Amino acid sequence: MRRTSCCLLLCDWTRQLSVVGVPLSALQHPDVSVSGRKSCAEGAHTQRDLHLSLRLQSAGRLPALLEPSGLSHDYWTLTLHGFVWHTLLVFIGLFLILSGNGPKSLKDFGRATVLFLILCGMAFCINLALFRASNGEINMFFVGPANTTLIVFKDIAARFGWYAATALYIPCVSFGAWLIFSAVRLLSKRLRTYAA
Repeated sequence: MRRTSCCLLLCDWTRQLSVVGVPLSALQHPDVSVSGRKSCAEGAHTQRDLHLSLRLQSAGRLPALLEPSGLSHDYWTLTLHGFVWHTLLVFIGLFLILSGNGPKSLKDFGRATVLFLILCGMAFCINLALFRASNGEINMFFVGPANTTLIVFKDIAARFGWYAATALYIPCVSFGAWLIFSAVRLLSKRLRTYAA
């Protein structure tokens, strides 16, 4: 599962970089194998953290599918990839929830939230590094510096700036993930009680 999620993350970053014309060969590093095992081992400390991170991504990806303005691109291949990618993440999250895998405690949730924040920070750094090359269009995780296209946060960014929209967006995604986590946890407890 760790390899799959690292591969998905690499595919998304490769897609974002393709918007600005960065070739895939520029991403290769001699210390990291093709499967990305080294970066995966360093990026995810436990399988539960990774599972909850996928749940967090599911919480953030479902609104992207419900309001898809951020997935529409000038190139149909990027648009198709965006819809397939976000749909896949939602279904992986649902699979983890329904199979009972993943975190069981608030401590697990906290660690996965920290992992999510680290990934947001990495996405922001890539956004800054490639902002000019993308003509101000790259906005991975909708964390800026380009204004977001998401329905409510677009208005916030227009009025107060991208940083205000981002400061509200990240806690909202985390809160949505906490709601899903809490609902699944409560439902799991009730089902165990009912089965006993």
